[in-house]
Amino acid sequence: MDTYRQSLLLENIIQNNEYIAQILSKKAECLYRIKGSRDSIEAWCMEAIRMFKDKSCEDLLVLRRCHTFIAEVVAESSNPHKAMQHFKAWRELDSLIIAKETDQSLLEIQTSYKSENLQRGTDQLTFEMSLVKVQNERLQATNMTLVISILLVILAANLICVWKKSQRFHEQN
Repeated sequence: MDTYRQSLLLENIIQNNEYIAQILSKKAECLYRIKGSRDSIEAWCMEAIRMFKDKSCEDLLVLRRCHTFIAEVVAESSNPHKAMQHFKAWRELDSLIIAKETDQSLLEIQTSYKSENLQRGTDQLTFEMSLVKVQNERLQATNMTLVISILLVILAANLICVWKKSQRFHEQN
């Protein structure tokens, strides 16, 4: 239990409760895997659960892991009522975590859809702008052709007038 007290002392020093809760659950997991003391496993897990209840930790995965270890340890020690409480807590947390992951996935899909939709809109506007630009260039070319044609007609008309005047002038002389 000395390491348990040391961990509590470290909790006061570190002040990163998410990290501390993870350490507590990992310590319980190590003890569980090496078939360590049931009381120690339960103590480590209960401390992490206490941190969650005190709102100093919000990591649902750690909380679920702790309830799993306590349920399995207590089930082995012939306290089925207590084990059932922790199994129920584990199942509720598992459902909650799955629901949060599903919500997160749905949010990511919605965000991706909105982003792609905005990109398509941007691409459409870009295409329409290039189409307008091409139409403007064609319109300018048509206008230039009309202006040149009108100038050529005026020039031809002037040439004809000058030619007729010169013809009249030659006829009179």
